[in-house]
Amino acid sequence: MIGRHRREPEEPRFAQFLRALIRPATPSLLTVVWRWRYEIVLVLGVPTGLICVSRLVGPSPTAVAVTAILLSVVIWPGGVRASTDRIWCMITAHRIRVGFTETLIITLHGKIPIVLMVRAQPFGERVFVWCRGTLTPADMAEARERLAAACWATDVRVGQSLKHPNIAILDVVRRPQAE
Repeated sequence: MIGRHRREPEEPRFAQFLRALIRPATPSLLTVVWRWRYEIVLVLGVPTGLICVSRLVGPSPTAVAVTAILLSVVIWPGGVRASTDRIWCMITAHRIRVGFTETLIITLHGKIPIVLMVRAQPFGERVFVWCRGTLTPADMAEARERLAAACWATDVRVGQSLKHPNIAILDVVRRPQAE
């Protein structure tokens, strides 16, 4: 079976030099908390809220209310879709940051671009990114394939905000037929 495996193209020497020279900066504690805010609320906030409500009104009404909320999400035709879209938005924000780090889309100080907002779209997600310092949307366009792989997507299209040139708009395409 020799020759059946595809070899990755060798990285150019300059890129190897940059990878050895520039390391992504370690984010501060505040940055980490901000990036993981939804997960922190799910893990800490929801159980805490349920305990507080249970102590106020009792465990039976709390269980009935939680069951009603979960059933309404499942029964409502757009409920499951809205929930999965929101989960994919959270995953995409994390994966796009991994893509920036792995493709070295970083400033000379090692900072990655800031993910401002992720919105669900019929084709996947639309990500609004603030390009710091010397970074441009063109830097992201050069790494489209690697960003798509990092986001578990079929494609990533890169655009730029007309109002704000330092804002890149990334369309993470998961469902190409829905365009």
